[in-house]
Amino acid sequence: MANESYRRIIHIATSGMLTPRLLRYALDCTSVDRILLSGDYPFHRLHAATIADFLQTLPGREGQQKIVHANAESLYGLTPSPSGPGDQTAQLREQS
Repeated sequence: MANESYRRIIHIATSGMLTPRLLRYALDCTSVDRILLSGDYPFHRLHAATIADFLQTLPGREGQQKIVHANAESLYGLTPSPSGPGDQTAQLREQS
């Protein structure tokens, strides 16, 4: 188990590794507030169905929103798009 300072300063990007086992390990090392959904294009392509399946393993809707967009917005100082990130998450679920 990681120490508390590690939990506060480290962010983890999924880099296309969307497996429940790796998510559980990341959550053991840090919190849902420190995980970012990311791909590793062109080496690993993320498909809508894969992302939707991964989202179902996340801890609740709030955790999903944090990992999909809110954590990146906070880390990089981004502002949400006018259409809202929730719309994009819903679109991914519908495509699967």
